[in-house]
Amino acid sequence: MMIPSTVKTTLRIAPVLVLLLAATLTLWSQDQNTNLFKGIISAGPVLAQIDGDGPAGYDYLGYRAGLGTFFFIKKQWLSTGLEFFYANRGSRTSYYRFYNGEAGSFRFSADYLEAPITLNLHDKGRLMARVGLIPGFPIRSHLDFKSAYGAVIEGPPGCLTNELKKFDLSLLAGMYFIIKKRVGIGVTYTRSLSSVRPYCLGDTKTTGQYHKVINAGLIYLLGLGK
Repeated sequence: MMIPSTVKTTLRIAPVLVLLLAATLTLWSQDQNTNLFKGIISAGPVLAQIDGDGPAGYDYLGYRAGLGTFFFIKKQWLSTGLEFFYANRGSRTSYYRFYNGEAGSFRFSADYLEAPITLNLHDKGRLMARVGLIPGFPIRSHLDFKSAYGAVIEGPPGCLTNELKKFDLSLLAGMYFIIKKRVGIGVTYTRSLSSVRPYCLGDTKTTGQYHKVINAGLIYLLGLGK
């Protein structure tokens, strides 16, 4: 997948800009004694699959890491958030026989630049539940396919080699438990709302291929005082 040079430049500077924004808003909020803006850093592994590519199961191990800021719109219990993530999604199987006759093992990986927009519910500093949307932009992808002995057709099916769409919109839902004042642990689930490429004919009941991701990870909150 070829990425224009202007997009590559944007991808390089975007995390820096988000970090500066989060730091600036957090410091400004503390200086004004409003505590409206908080910073957030998050990272953790993901279990992923692609619904519509044939195999079932969250067998792909990837990762997601990012940072951002959230703004309290209701005194300390309701906030909106804007974050920046770098995420590795994908799908894998040790063996699968496709409808057209191809058979074998494969591992498909895709790196995405994500910009989650969230609505967060905070419960007395101990719990944070969140829902939102994740605009995502693929920046690279790679397929490893190994044909099985005796396969009717050698090589991967076309549904695995088609390029991903240049934009993905996913639904996000998650919950974090704050185990210390600044540190939390939790789980987030995301699913593509629109197909990222055509489905594998005869191997699925969906109308396309959709990313599904379970993300377990840690968050570190900034701007909460000592």
